[in-house]
Amino acid sequence: MLNVSRRNIGQWRISKCLFVSAIMNNSRVHVWGTPVVVSLLSLVAGCEPGDSENRSVASVKPVSLSIVGFNYTNRPINEFFVNEIGGGNLHLSSPADGGGGSVCCFDYSPAYGKRPVEIRWTVGACLYNTRRDRFGEKFTDIHYYFRTVQAPIAKYPSNPHFLEVHFYPDNKVEVALTEKLSSPRLILAETRGNLDSSEHCENDKKPN
Repeated sequence: MLNVSRRNIGQWRISKCLFVSAIMNNSRVHVWGTPVVVSLLSLVAGCEPGDSENRSVASVKPVSLSIVGFNYTNRPINEFFVNEIGGGNLHLSSPADGGGGSVCCFDYSPAYGKRPVEIRWTVGACLYNTRRDRFGEKFTDIHYYFRTVQAPIAKYPSNPHFLEVHFYPDNKVEVALTEKLSSPRLILAETRGNLDSSEHCENDKKPN
C-alpha cells in the first residue's frame, strides 16, 4: 500500500508511471486517505514519449554537412581537419573560390550546442632524406608542420548544408555554418605567394 500524507506532499512527486507500477502489482493507491481509481490504459499512455517529445528528438537528429575550406594565406594548405575529419587540401583562394572543393561530411546537430570545433591544418613543410640508392642518389620525403586551434562556430542557420572554414594569413581561423556556399571573404590574386616553399629540414633529417 502506498500512502502519501498532505504534510509530505511537497516532498513527494508521484508520477503516472508510479501509479501504473502500483496497479500492475495489485497494490491499493491512496492519496490523502482516499482510494484513487485510474485508467491503466491512460496511465500507460502517459508513460510513453508523446508526439511532442518525438518531434523534439527528430529536430536534433544530426545532419551531414559538406566541409569547404577557404585559403587566404600565401601558401597551399596540404591538409586540414575538422574534429579529426579530413577536409582535403587547399590551393590559394581566388576571387571566385576558396581554393578547394567540398568534402563529405561533418555530422552536426543543434543538440551539440554552441561548442567550438577543433581545426588542424598544415602551416609549413620541410624536405628530409630517406635513403640513397646504390648510385648515391638521394630520395626525400616531406614533413608537415601543423597548427591546431579551437574555433567557435560563428553562424547557426536553421537549415545548414555547409561547414565553412576560413584560413587567414595571420593564422586566424573562422568557422561558419551556411545554407548556401559563400563567396570568398577576401578578394585576392590567385598568383600570390610562393607555391613551392618547402625547405630542407635541419641536417636533412626528419624532425622529431
